[in-house]
Amino acid sequence: MAVGLKPVLEKHLGWEAATLGAAVVGLAVDAKGEVYVLDADSRLKVFDAKGAYLRTIMPYPAGLAKERLESMGQLEVDGGRIPVVYSAHYGTFHPLMSGLKKRTMAFSPKGHLLMTTGVGTKEEHGMPRNLAALAPDGGAPEGMRFLGPRIREAINYLGGDGERQTIWFDHLAFSPDGEWIYLNQAGDSKRFKRLHGVVRLKWTDPMPAEPFVGKAEPGADDEHFSDPQGIAVDKAGRLYVCDRGNGRVAVFSADGKRLGQFAVETPEQVAVGPAGGEIYVLSRDKDQRGRGKPETTLRKFSPWPAASGAEPGKVEPKELAKLALKNVELMAVDPAAKPARLWLATSGGWGGPSSVLPVEDRGGSLEAGKSITNLNGLEQPQDLAVDPARDAWSSASRTRSSSRGAISRSTWPAAR
Repeated sequence: MAVGLKPVLEKHLGWEAATLGAAVVGLAVDAKGEVYVLDADSRLKVFDAKGAYLRTIMPYPAGLAKERLESMGQLEVDGGRIPVVYSAHYGTFHPLMSGLKKRTMAFSPKGHLLMTTGVGTKEEHGMPRNLAALAPDGGAPEGMRFLGPRIREAINYLGGDGERQTIWFDHLAFSPDGEWIYLNQAGDSKRFKRLHGVVRLKWTDPMPAEPFVGKAEPGADDEHFSDPQGIAVDKAGRLYVCDRGNGRVAVFSADGKRLGQFAVETPEQVAVGPAGGEIYVLSRDKDQRGRGKPETTLRKFSPWPAASGAEPGKVEPKELAKLALKNVELMAVDPAAKPARLWLATSGGWGGPSSVLPVEDRGGSLEAGKSITNLNGLEQPQDLAVDPARDAWSSASRTRSSSRGAISRSTWPAAR
């Protein structure tokens, strides 16, 4: 730099808000219909109901109040605040948020977003796991810490690949009053013994040792589940559990009494329409690692019969519509949309790009819309080269369009 010159930011090149840098591992919709998309590199972006980008809340915005960020860890240097970088590989400013696996995230009726922390990487293995809470603008919710109850202690695994390659899918739901949290850790790990049931706890409670419904071991009778997956709670407080291994969705009252069940092939995720009580079930192949493009089916069922006065267990919900798509990884229902709308996150298979798209409920049919994500921007820029003679620059960016570790290069005119 010549004496007297001062660098001033003019613009960002290669930035496209709707370009995701990694696979989608979390999806949720708030009471206003805003869509929250979490990727495997610990970035959480928010889009409006029409798919327009609004903001990024992970990493958190720099202008948040000090008390909203203290529980995430900050350093004070020369009177200023700078974030703690917990993972150099992922660049995470939030503790325990590296090595993220698939999860259903849930919004509390009080307005904050609940999620689970990561499982670590080959460099950060054996991490403890917690529930975590974020406000819609980033940072910890008012009066809460970012990290909540411990849901798994550190497993002291030293050496090797940690749990980076394990199959894992966390499922969360809230009771209608926001007091109870339902959790199912569907992990397939040699060093983690999963429960074949759903636990229930409050934000201030320790992790319970026994399931609220189901048992520690698998089974096929009314007291057991086999490979339980997705969970949901309706406005009456009924709990829905995808009993994937037994090909059914089981339904329980708010106090844990089994009300009945209905048959669904390989159910993985479930959601309930907040207004009419329609039940949406996503069926997916048991291999969750995304190799290839397995068929997935979204089915719409009529509300649980007790909601319309029928005797539970005597009349099962009726299938009203279905939609077959390739490799749907996650789904979330929009509580604000009328008619009902769901959002899906799909994957291009092993190494392929993710997309997020709406699905409109047309009554007797489910209609998929256009993806709100794209590949127009740099995904993970790593290197930079500038050519002053041609007034151009080039950046290397990791991509998943072909094989792992592939490199793509894009060139733009340099910013003057």
